[in-house]
Amino acid sequence: MATGTPLNPASGWSNHALARGLAAEHGRIVAVITLCLMILIQAVVAQSGFNRIGQSLIDLYHRLSPRIVENLPVIIVDIDEATLKAQGQWPWPRTRLAELINKVGQMKPLAIGLDIIMPEADRLSPSRFAAEHPGLAADLRQRLSGLPSNDAILAQTIARWPVVLGRAALTKKQQPDTLAPAPQTPVQIRGYKPQDFLTTFPDHLTNVALIEKAAMGFGYLNSIQDPDSIMRRMPTVIRIGDQMAPTMAVELIRAAIGANWIETDAVPEGITGIRIGQVALPTARDGWVDLHFSAADSRRRISAQKILNGSVDKNILAQKLVLIGVTGLGIADVYATPVTARMDGVEIQAQFVENLLYGLRLIKEPDSTATQVMLLLLAAGLLIAFGPILGTGFMTAATIITIMLALLVGFEYFRLARQIVDPGFIILSLLLTYLVMMIAQLIEEDRDRRVMAHNLLIEREDNARMSGELNAAREIQMGILPDPESIQGLPDDLEVHAFLEPAREVGGDLYDLFMLDEHRLFFVIGDVSGKGVPASLFMALSKALCKSAALRSDASVAELMTTANVEISRENPAYMFVTAVAGIIDARTGEIEYCNAGHDAPLVVAPGQATVSVDSDGGPPLCVIDDFDYPLDHARLAPGETLVLTTDGVNEAMTASQKMFGGHRLIQNLTHNADDNSPKNLAAKLYENVKEFVAGAEPNDDITIVAIRYRG
Repeated sequence: MATGTPLNPASGWSNHALARGLAAEHGRIVAVITLCLMILIQAVVAQSGFNRIGQSLIDLYHRLSPRIVENLPVIIVDIDEATLKAQGQWPWPRTRLAELINKVGQMKPLAIGLDIIMPEADRLSPSRFAAEHPGLAADLRQRLSGLPSNDAILAQTIARWPVVLGRAALTKKQQPDTLAPAPQTPVQIRGYKPQDFLTTFPDHLTNVALIEKAAMGFGYLNSIQDPDSIMRRMPTVIRIGDQMAPTMAVELIRAAIGANWIETDAVPEGITGIRIGQVALPTARDGWVDLHFSAADSRRRISAQKILNGSVDKNILAQKLVLIGVTGLGIADVYATPVTARMDGVEIQAQFVENLLYGLRLIKEPDSTATQVMLLLLAAGLLIAFGPILGTGFMTAATIITIMLALLVGFEYFRLARQIVDPGFIILSLLLTYLVMMIAQLIEEDRDRRVMAHNLLIEREDNARMSGELNAAREIQMGILPDPESIQGLPDDLEVHAFLEPAREVGGDLYDLFMLDEHRLFFVIGDVSGKGVPASLFMALSKALCKSAALRSDASVAELMTTANVEISRENPAYMFVTAVAGIIDARTGEIEYCNAGHDAPLVVAPGQATVSVDSDGGPPLCVIDDFDYPLDHARLAPGETLVLTTDGVNEAMTASQKMFGGHRLIQNLTHNADDNSPKNLAAKLYENVKEFVAGAEPNDDITIVAIRYRG
């Protein structure tokens, strides 16, 4: 912001009415309102039964800690791709399915569940085949018609073994009339009636009546995916119309232990569990079970082809529960679960049985929402109460720690106790509270910043009156120095570069470079005694008088120096002095005539040679002796040599421990870089070396470097 335009503390976004409202009482009021709204939203979400954010966290826990498979009570006889390739495409003739069931039964499993529904008669039965092929000979048609149907053969096979048939409950009514009662395993009621809590279906899909008459039981294969299309829960008992019926996993266990019925335990708040004989299985209040999934385990599966060709141990299914299902590509029912995006339905049924048998289901505590609200009020209350006092660092650290702790506690409950503790509500509510408090803090900080900036700007206006002159002086001082890249009329035989860095805003070093004619370049470098504004003013005066003297006449450099000494001394009320080297170099020959007034000797840098100094008789600094006659000295540059002139800001540069750069380091640096002795390279390398040496120490003098190379 420009000086002279004070920042209005009453303006800006932080003083908007909305911002003032957000920042009221340091944001506590809005934070409390936000917290109350989140608790209300949580109550609504809890009633809906599905929390997408919280469930995503539970799924993450599930993937991090899936159930470890220790026992395999269920074996899947898998009608897989290898089986279909060997036995033919699905659906098979039911005689082949009967063969598979018979061979499974001979291995003495506890029960066999069919994850298959057969609602229509087999089209490959002999009588159906004869009817659909009228061209057959009459005697052949008669003999085929007299053979038993494939369904009858399958029914006979099923009757030999403890087989549970699969059924499907339908969400839409298929028949317009009332659903006729179907044979079901009896479901007895203990305590309160459970019907109001069970999931109800208006219709169902059953198997061919002939097959159903032969079965030991019927289990429904239904499950319902959550709104995000992930299957997490399975029902134990459902309602089909007015009848209660078990699902496949429950019915398979009943058939295995030989129980005659299933019982439900219920209280006024809902179902507490089911009983199969002496086995009690806890459930959620709607009779469903939250499954603790393991990863798909190949040890659960045996290819049906191996059963059919007898290539497995005959005892492999003994005392096991067996599920026969189809998993061939394109015909298997596949679902997303918390642990994987694709899992076969028959695998899910097997895991459901394992959860029921070993009590491995995930547990949802009914009062967990109330506990979460209490914990949220505690954490958010501390944040609201102490956040504005202890600052943003405390609020950020407290929020992060609380969130990490909530995630860790939720995971440990899941891992160690298989208990579903959803930290999503606490995390989201705490984050919103934190954001409200942080926004309020930002609003207050912006207000404070505007007030401070307003006061600071007024103070800066006073300081600017003192520092503005220095900045202007620096700009003026640097502006009067010639640009070495654009010296008018510089011959091709000469290459120059100059660099000046004041130790303060302004300094007392000076240099000048300009052509006296088309062949001769005038150069001067100098160092005014003292520092700051007086030195800079005297520097500007000295430079101007030197240039004026050089341009007024065609005298020698010694005469110019003598004249400049007289004129500068006349304009020197502060009794300052200037060390300087001035000279003229002829671009045709490399000849130099120069005069040294108490300054460091110039140096000559040549490729492959040691750097040498150009000695002279010289004289005292300007303004020391008013009428001193300065002697003229001569030197000559060979083609390719570079003349380097520096002020004492180079060789007297000091470290923080008062160690001086020195003339020997100056000569070493120039000699080291002599192979590329272009003026710009020598100046840059020397400057870098000085800065590296002082290592950030405060400069004690200006640094000026002038370099002139004679190309020849």
